[in-house]
This record gives sequence, structure tokens and C-alpha cells, in this order.
Amino acid sequence: MSQVRVNEPATGNVAINAPGQQQPRPEQNIVYQSNGNGQGEVKGTDCLGPQAPNPCTVTIEHTPTQPGPYSGELVVTTADGATTTYPVVGFAVGDTTPTTQPPSLETPTTTAPTTVPPTPSELTTPPPPTADGTPTP
Repeated sequence: MSQVRVNEPATGNVAINAPGQQQPRPEQNIVYQSNGNGQGEVKGTDCLGPQAPNPCTVTIEHTPTQPGPYSGELVVTTADGATTTYPVVGFAVGDTTPTTQPPSLETPTTTAPTTVPPTPSELTTPPPPTADGTPTP
């Protein structure tokens, strides 16, 4: 199976081949069983019925719920009761937190910074004394 993000379905195909046989024994039942980390199912197949091609194809979908490996088994039972199991493996990446809100389509607006020119500072030093030595008012 392909690498997929958590909570998104991965789809893969399994080719079932019966070497040396023109036509394989007809399959009666095909089931996908998840071995943990999500759920899966058979989404389609051309393997069921008396005129199945050789090889035939089974399409599986698996939706992992945690990052890391996931696996399952494709169990094929033929009309004569024989059972064959095919391993299915894949890997999930990403966060387990589901997105509950769609992304905003609004363009963010930015406000330009405002600048205020500096005000002249008040005179902090006293003016020089007058000629006779008295402070200037």
C-alpha cells in the first residue's frame, strides 16, 4: 500500500496469480481484515465468478488512525473451500488531530505600523544666569 496521511484512505491493488493454470479456481469470498491502526475493506475485484482472469485484481482501501505502520490480510476463499491469505502493509504519516474547520479563504489584512514623529523635548537645563548673576526667569 502507499504511504498516506493519518485519517486519509490509502488504496492499493493485489494481483492474484495462479501460475500454470489457464484459469484459477473461482473465488467464492474475498475479505480484507485490518490488523489494527484503522479500518479497511475490499473496494472492488474482478476475481469473483467462474470466468475470472488470471491474474485477477483486488482493490483494497485502508484508513489508518495513527502515524506509523499499518497492516492487514486479504483472505481469499475459493469455491472448493481452500483459503489463501495475502499480507497487506503500509505506512501512515502526520498528526492524529482531525481538522474540524476548513482553512479560511479570506486574505489576511495587515495594518501598517503608525509612527509618531518625536516631540521636541522640554528644556531640562536651566538657562544661563544674567549678567548680574541672577537666574533667568
